[in-house]
Order: sequence, then C-alpha cells, then structure tokens
Amino acid sequence: MLRRAMMFVILGGFLAYCLGQSPNNESISNHVFLVNFIYTMFIPFISTWFVLKSAKSEFNYKVKIQPYLHDSLLLLIGLNAINEMLIPAQENIRLDLFLVIPCIVVQILVVLVAQLDLITKHQNKNDA
Repeated sequence: MLRRAMMFVILGGFLAYCLGQSPNNESISNHVFLVNFIYTMFIPFISTWFVLKSAKSEFNYKVKIQPYLHDSLLLLIGLNAINEMLIPAQENIRLDLFLVIPCIVVQILVVLVAQLDLITKHQNKNDA
C-alpha cells in the first residue's frame, strides 16, 4: 500500500513541478502543499506510535512493521521534495528549519530505534 502511495508521490512531484512552472494555478499548488504539509507533520507521530506499541509486542510484530517504517521515511522525504518545489524560497528556509527538518530527524530516529530494537530482540531470540 505504501509503495502505491510512493508512486502517487512521484506523480504528485511531477504535477507539483508542472504547477510550479505556471503562475495561473497557484490555488491548486497551495492545496497540494497543504495536504503534503499535513502528512509531513502526521507521519512521524504515527511511526512513533507504532514503535512504542511494538515495545511490548512480539518479535513477529516488530518484523512486520519494519517495511512500513522504511516506506514511511521514503514517503516523508518524497513529500518534502514536492513541498520544496511548491513554496517560495523565503518561506522555504523558515519552514525547513522549524518544521520539516525536525520531522525528518524524528522519523529517522524512530526508524533507527525500531531497527536496533529488532536486532537486539533477534539476538536474544537466537541466544535463548
């Protein structure tokens, strides 16, 4: 499912690039930006929730959520690439510093913590 979403992000990126080139479609590009921005803020919270839920779950659940966490990181980066093309440079710097970069850092940390937890559980499972 996330792979399909990533294909839509790629198509959306092409659409955003095309919309960014024509000044007549500013309202459409603003809507695309708003939807991407909401998802950019929402993805790290969902991923963190899944990782916190996996702390008390079995090994199979931790293995099952790994592809989703990795795909969500790629989706987040793709959405931010689209946003980079849609907004002006003056707003882009402020938005990146205060909102987008912390979201990407949180998502990377969540993926790393989940991966390290999976590795330690796998080693403990093999030792037992």
